[in-house]
Amino acid sequence: MHEESRLTAYHEAGHMVVAWKLGLNVLGATIVPDPEEGYAGRVKVPVEDRVRYADWVKSEEDYLYAHLVRCYAGMEAGERYVGTPMPELNIDLGLVGPDSDYPQIADVLLTIAGPDQDEQIETDERAKRHARNLVSSRWSQIEAVAQTLLERETLDEGECRQVLESVGLS
Repeated sequence: MHEESRLTAYHEAGHMVVAWKLGLNVLGATIVPDPEEGYAGRVKVPVEDRVRYADWVKSEEDYLYAHLVRCYAGMEAGERYVGTPMPELNIDLGLVGPDSDYPQIADVLLTIAGPDQDEQIETDERAKRHARNLVSSRWSQIEAVAQTLLERETLDEGECRQVLESVGLS
């Protein structure tokens, strides 16, 4: 197995586990690269008007914050896997496909934190810390999901649910 595939599996597993933990829907995952679409792997987590469960979500801002944390969790899991920060890693931080209302992190931060740059910076840092904490506390689950991705390469919605539930996320 190529080291690049392993890194991609950990990155995508980070997205999956944290999204699920935060109550977001995970509709599919792959570590099969698609150069035409510009990704080495992908987890489908749509921005919707609902969550599976999430008592903590009281507003659109809370919901978008969960997506922001999910984005950063992939980077955090990849960095934890290799054991070093990877600022040169080119990662698409778009939240969903081209039809999204929130295609860029900056747009999400503006919606969550408003126009004040200091508030945007604080919100961004808080989301990164939240992602780091979730990745750290769920590392064994991320490892198990990454292993499944390495074995199967692509999971549909039902398979994602089954894998996430099998590692103790309900």
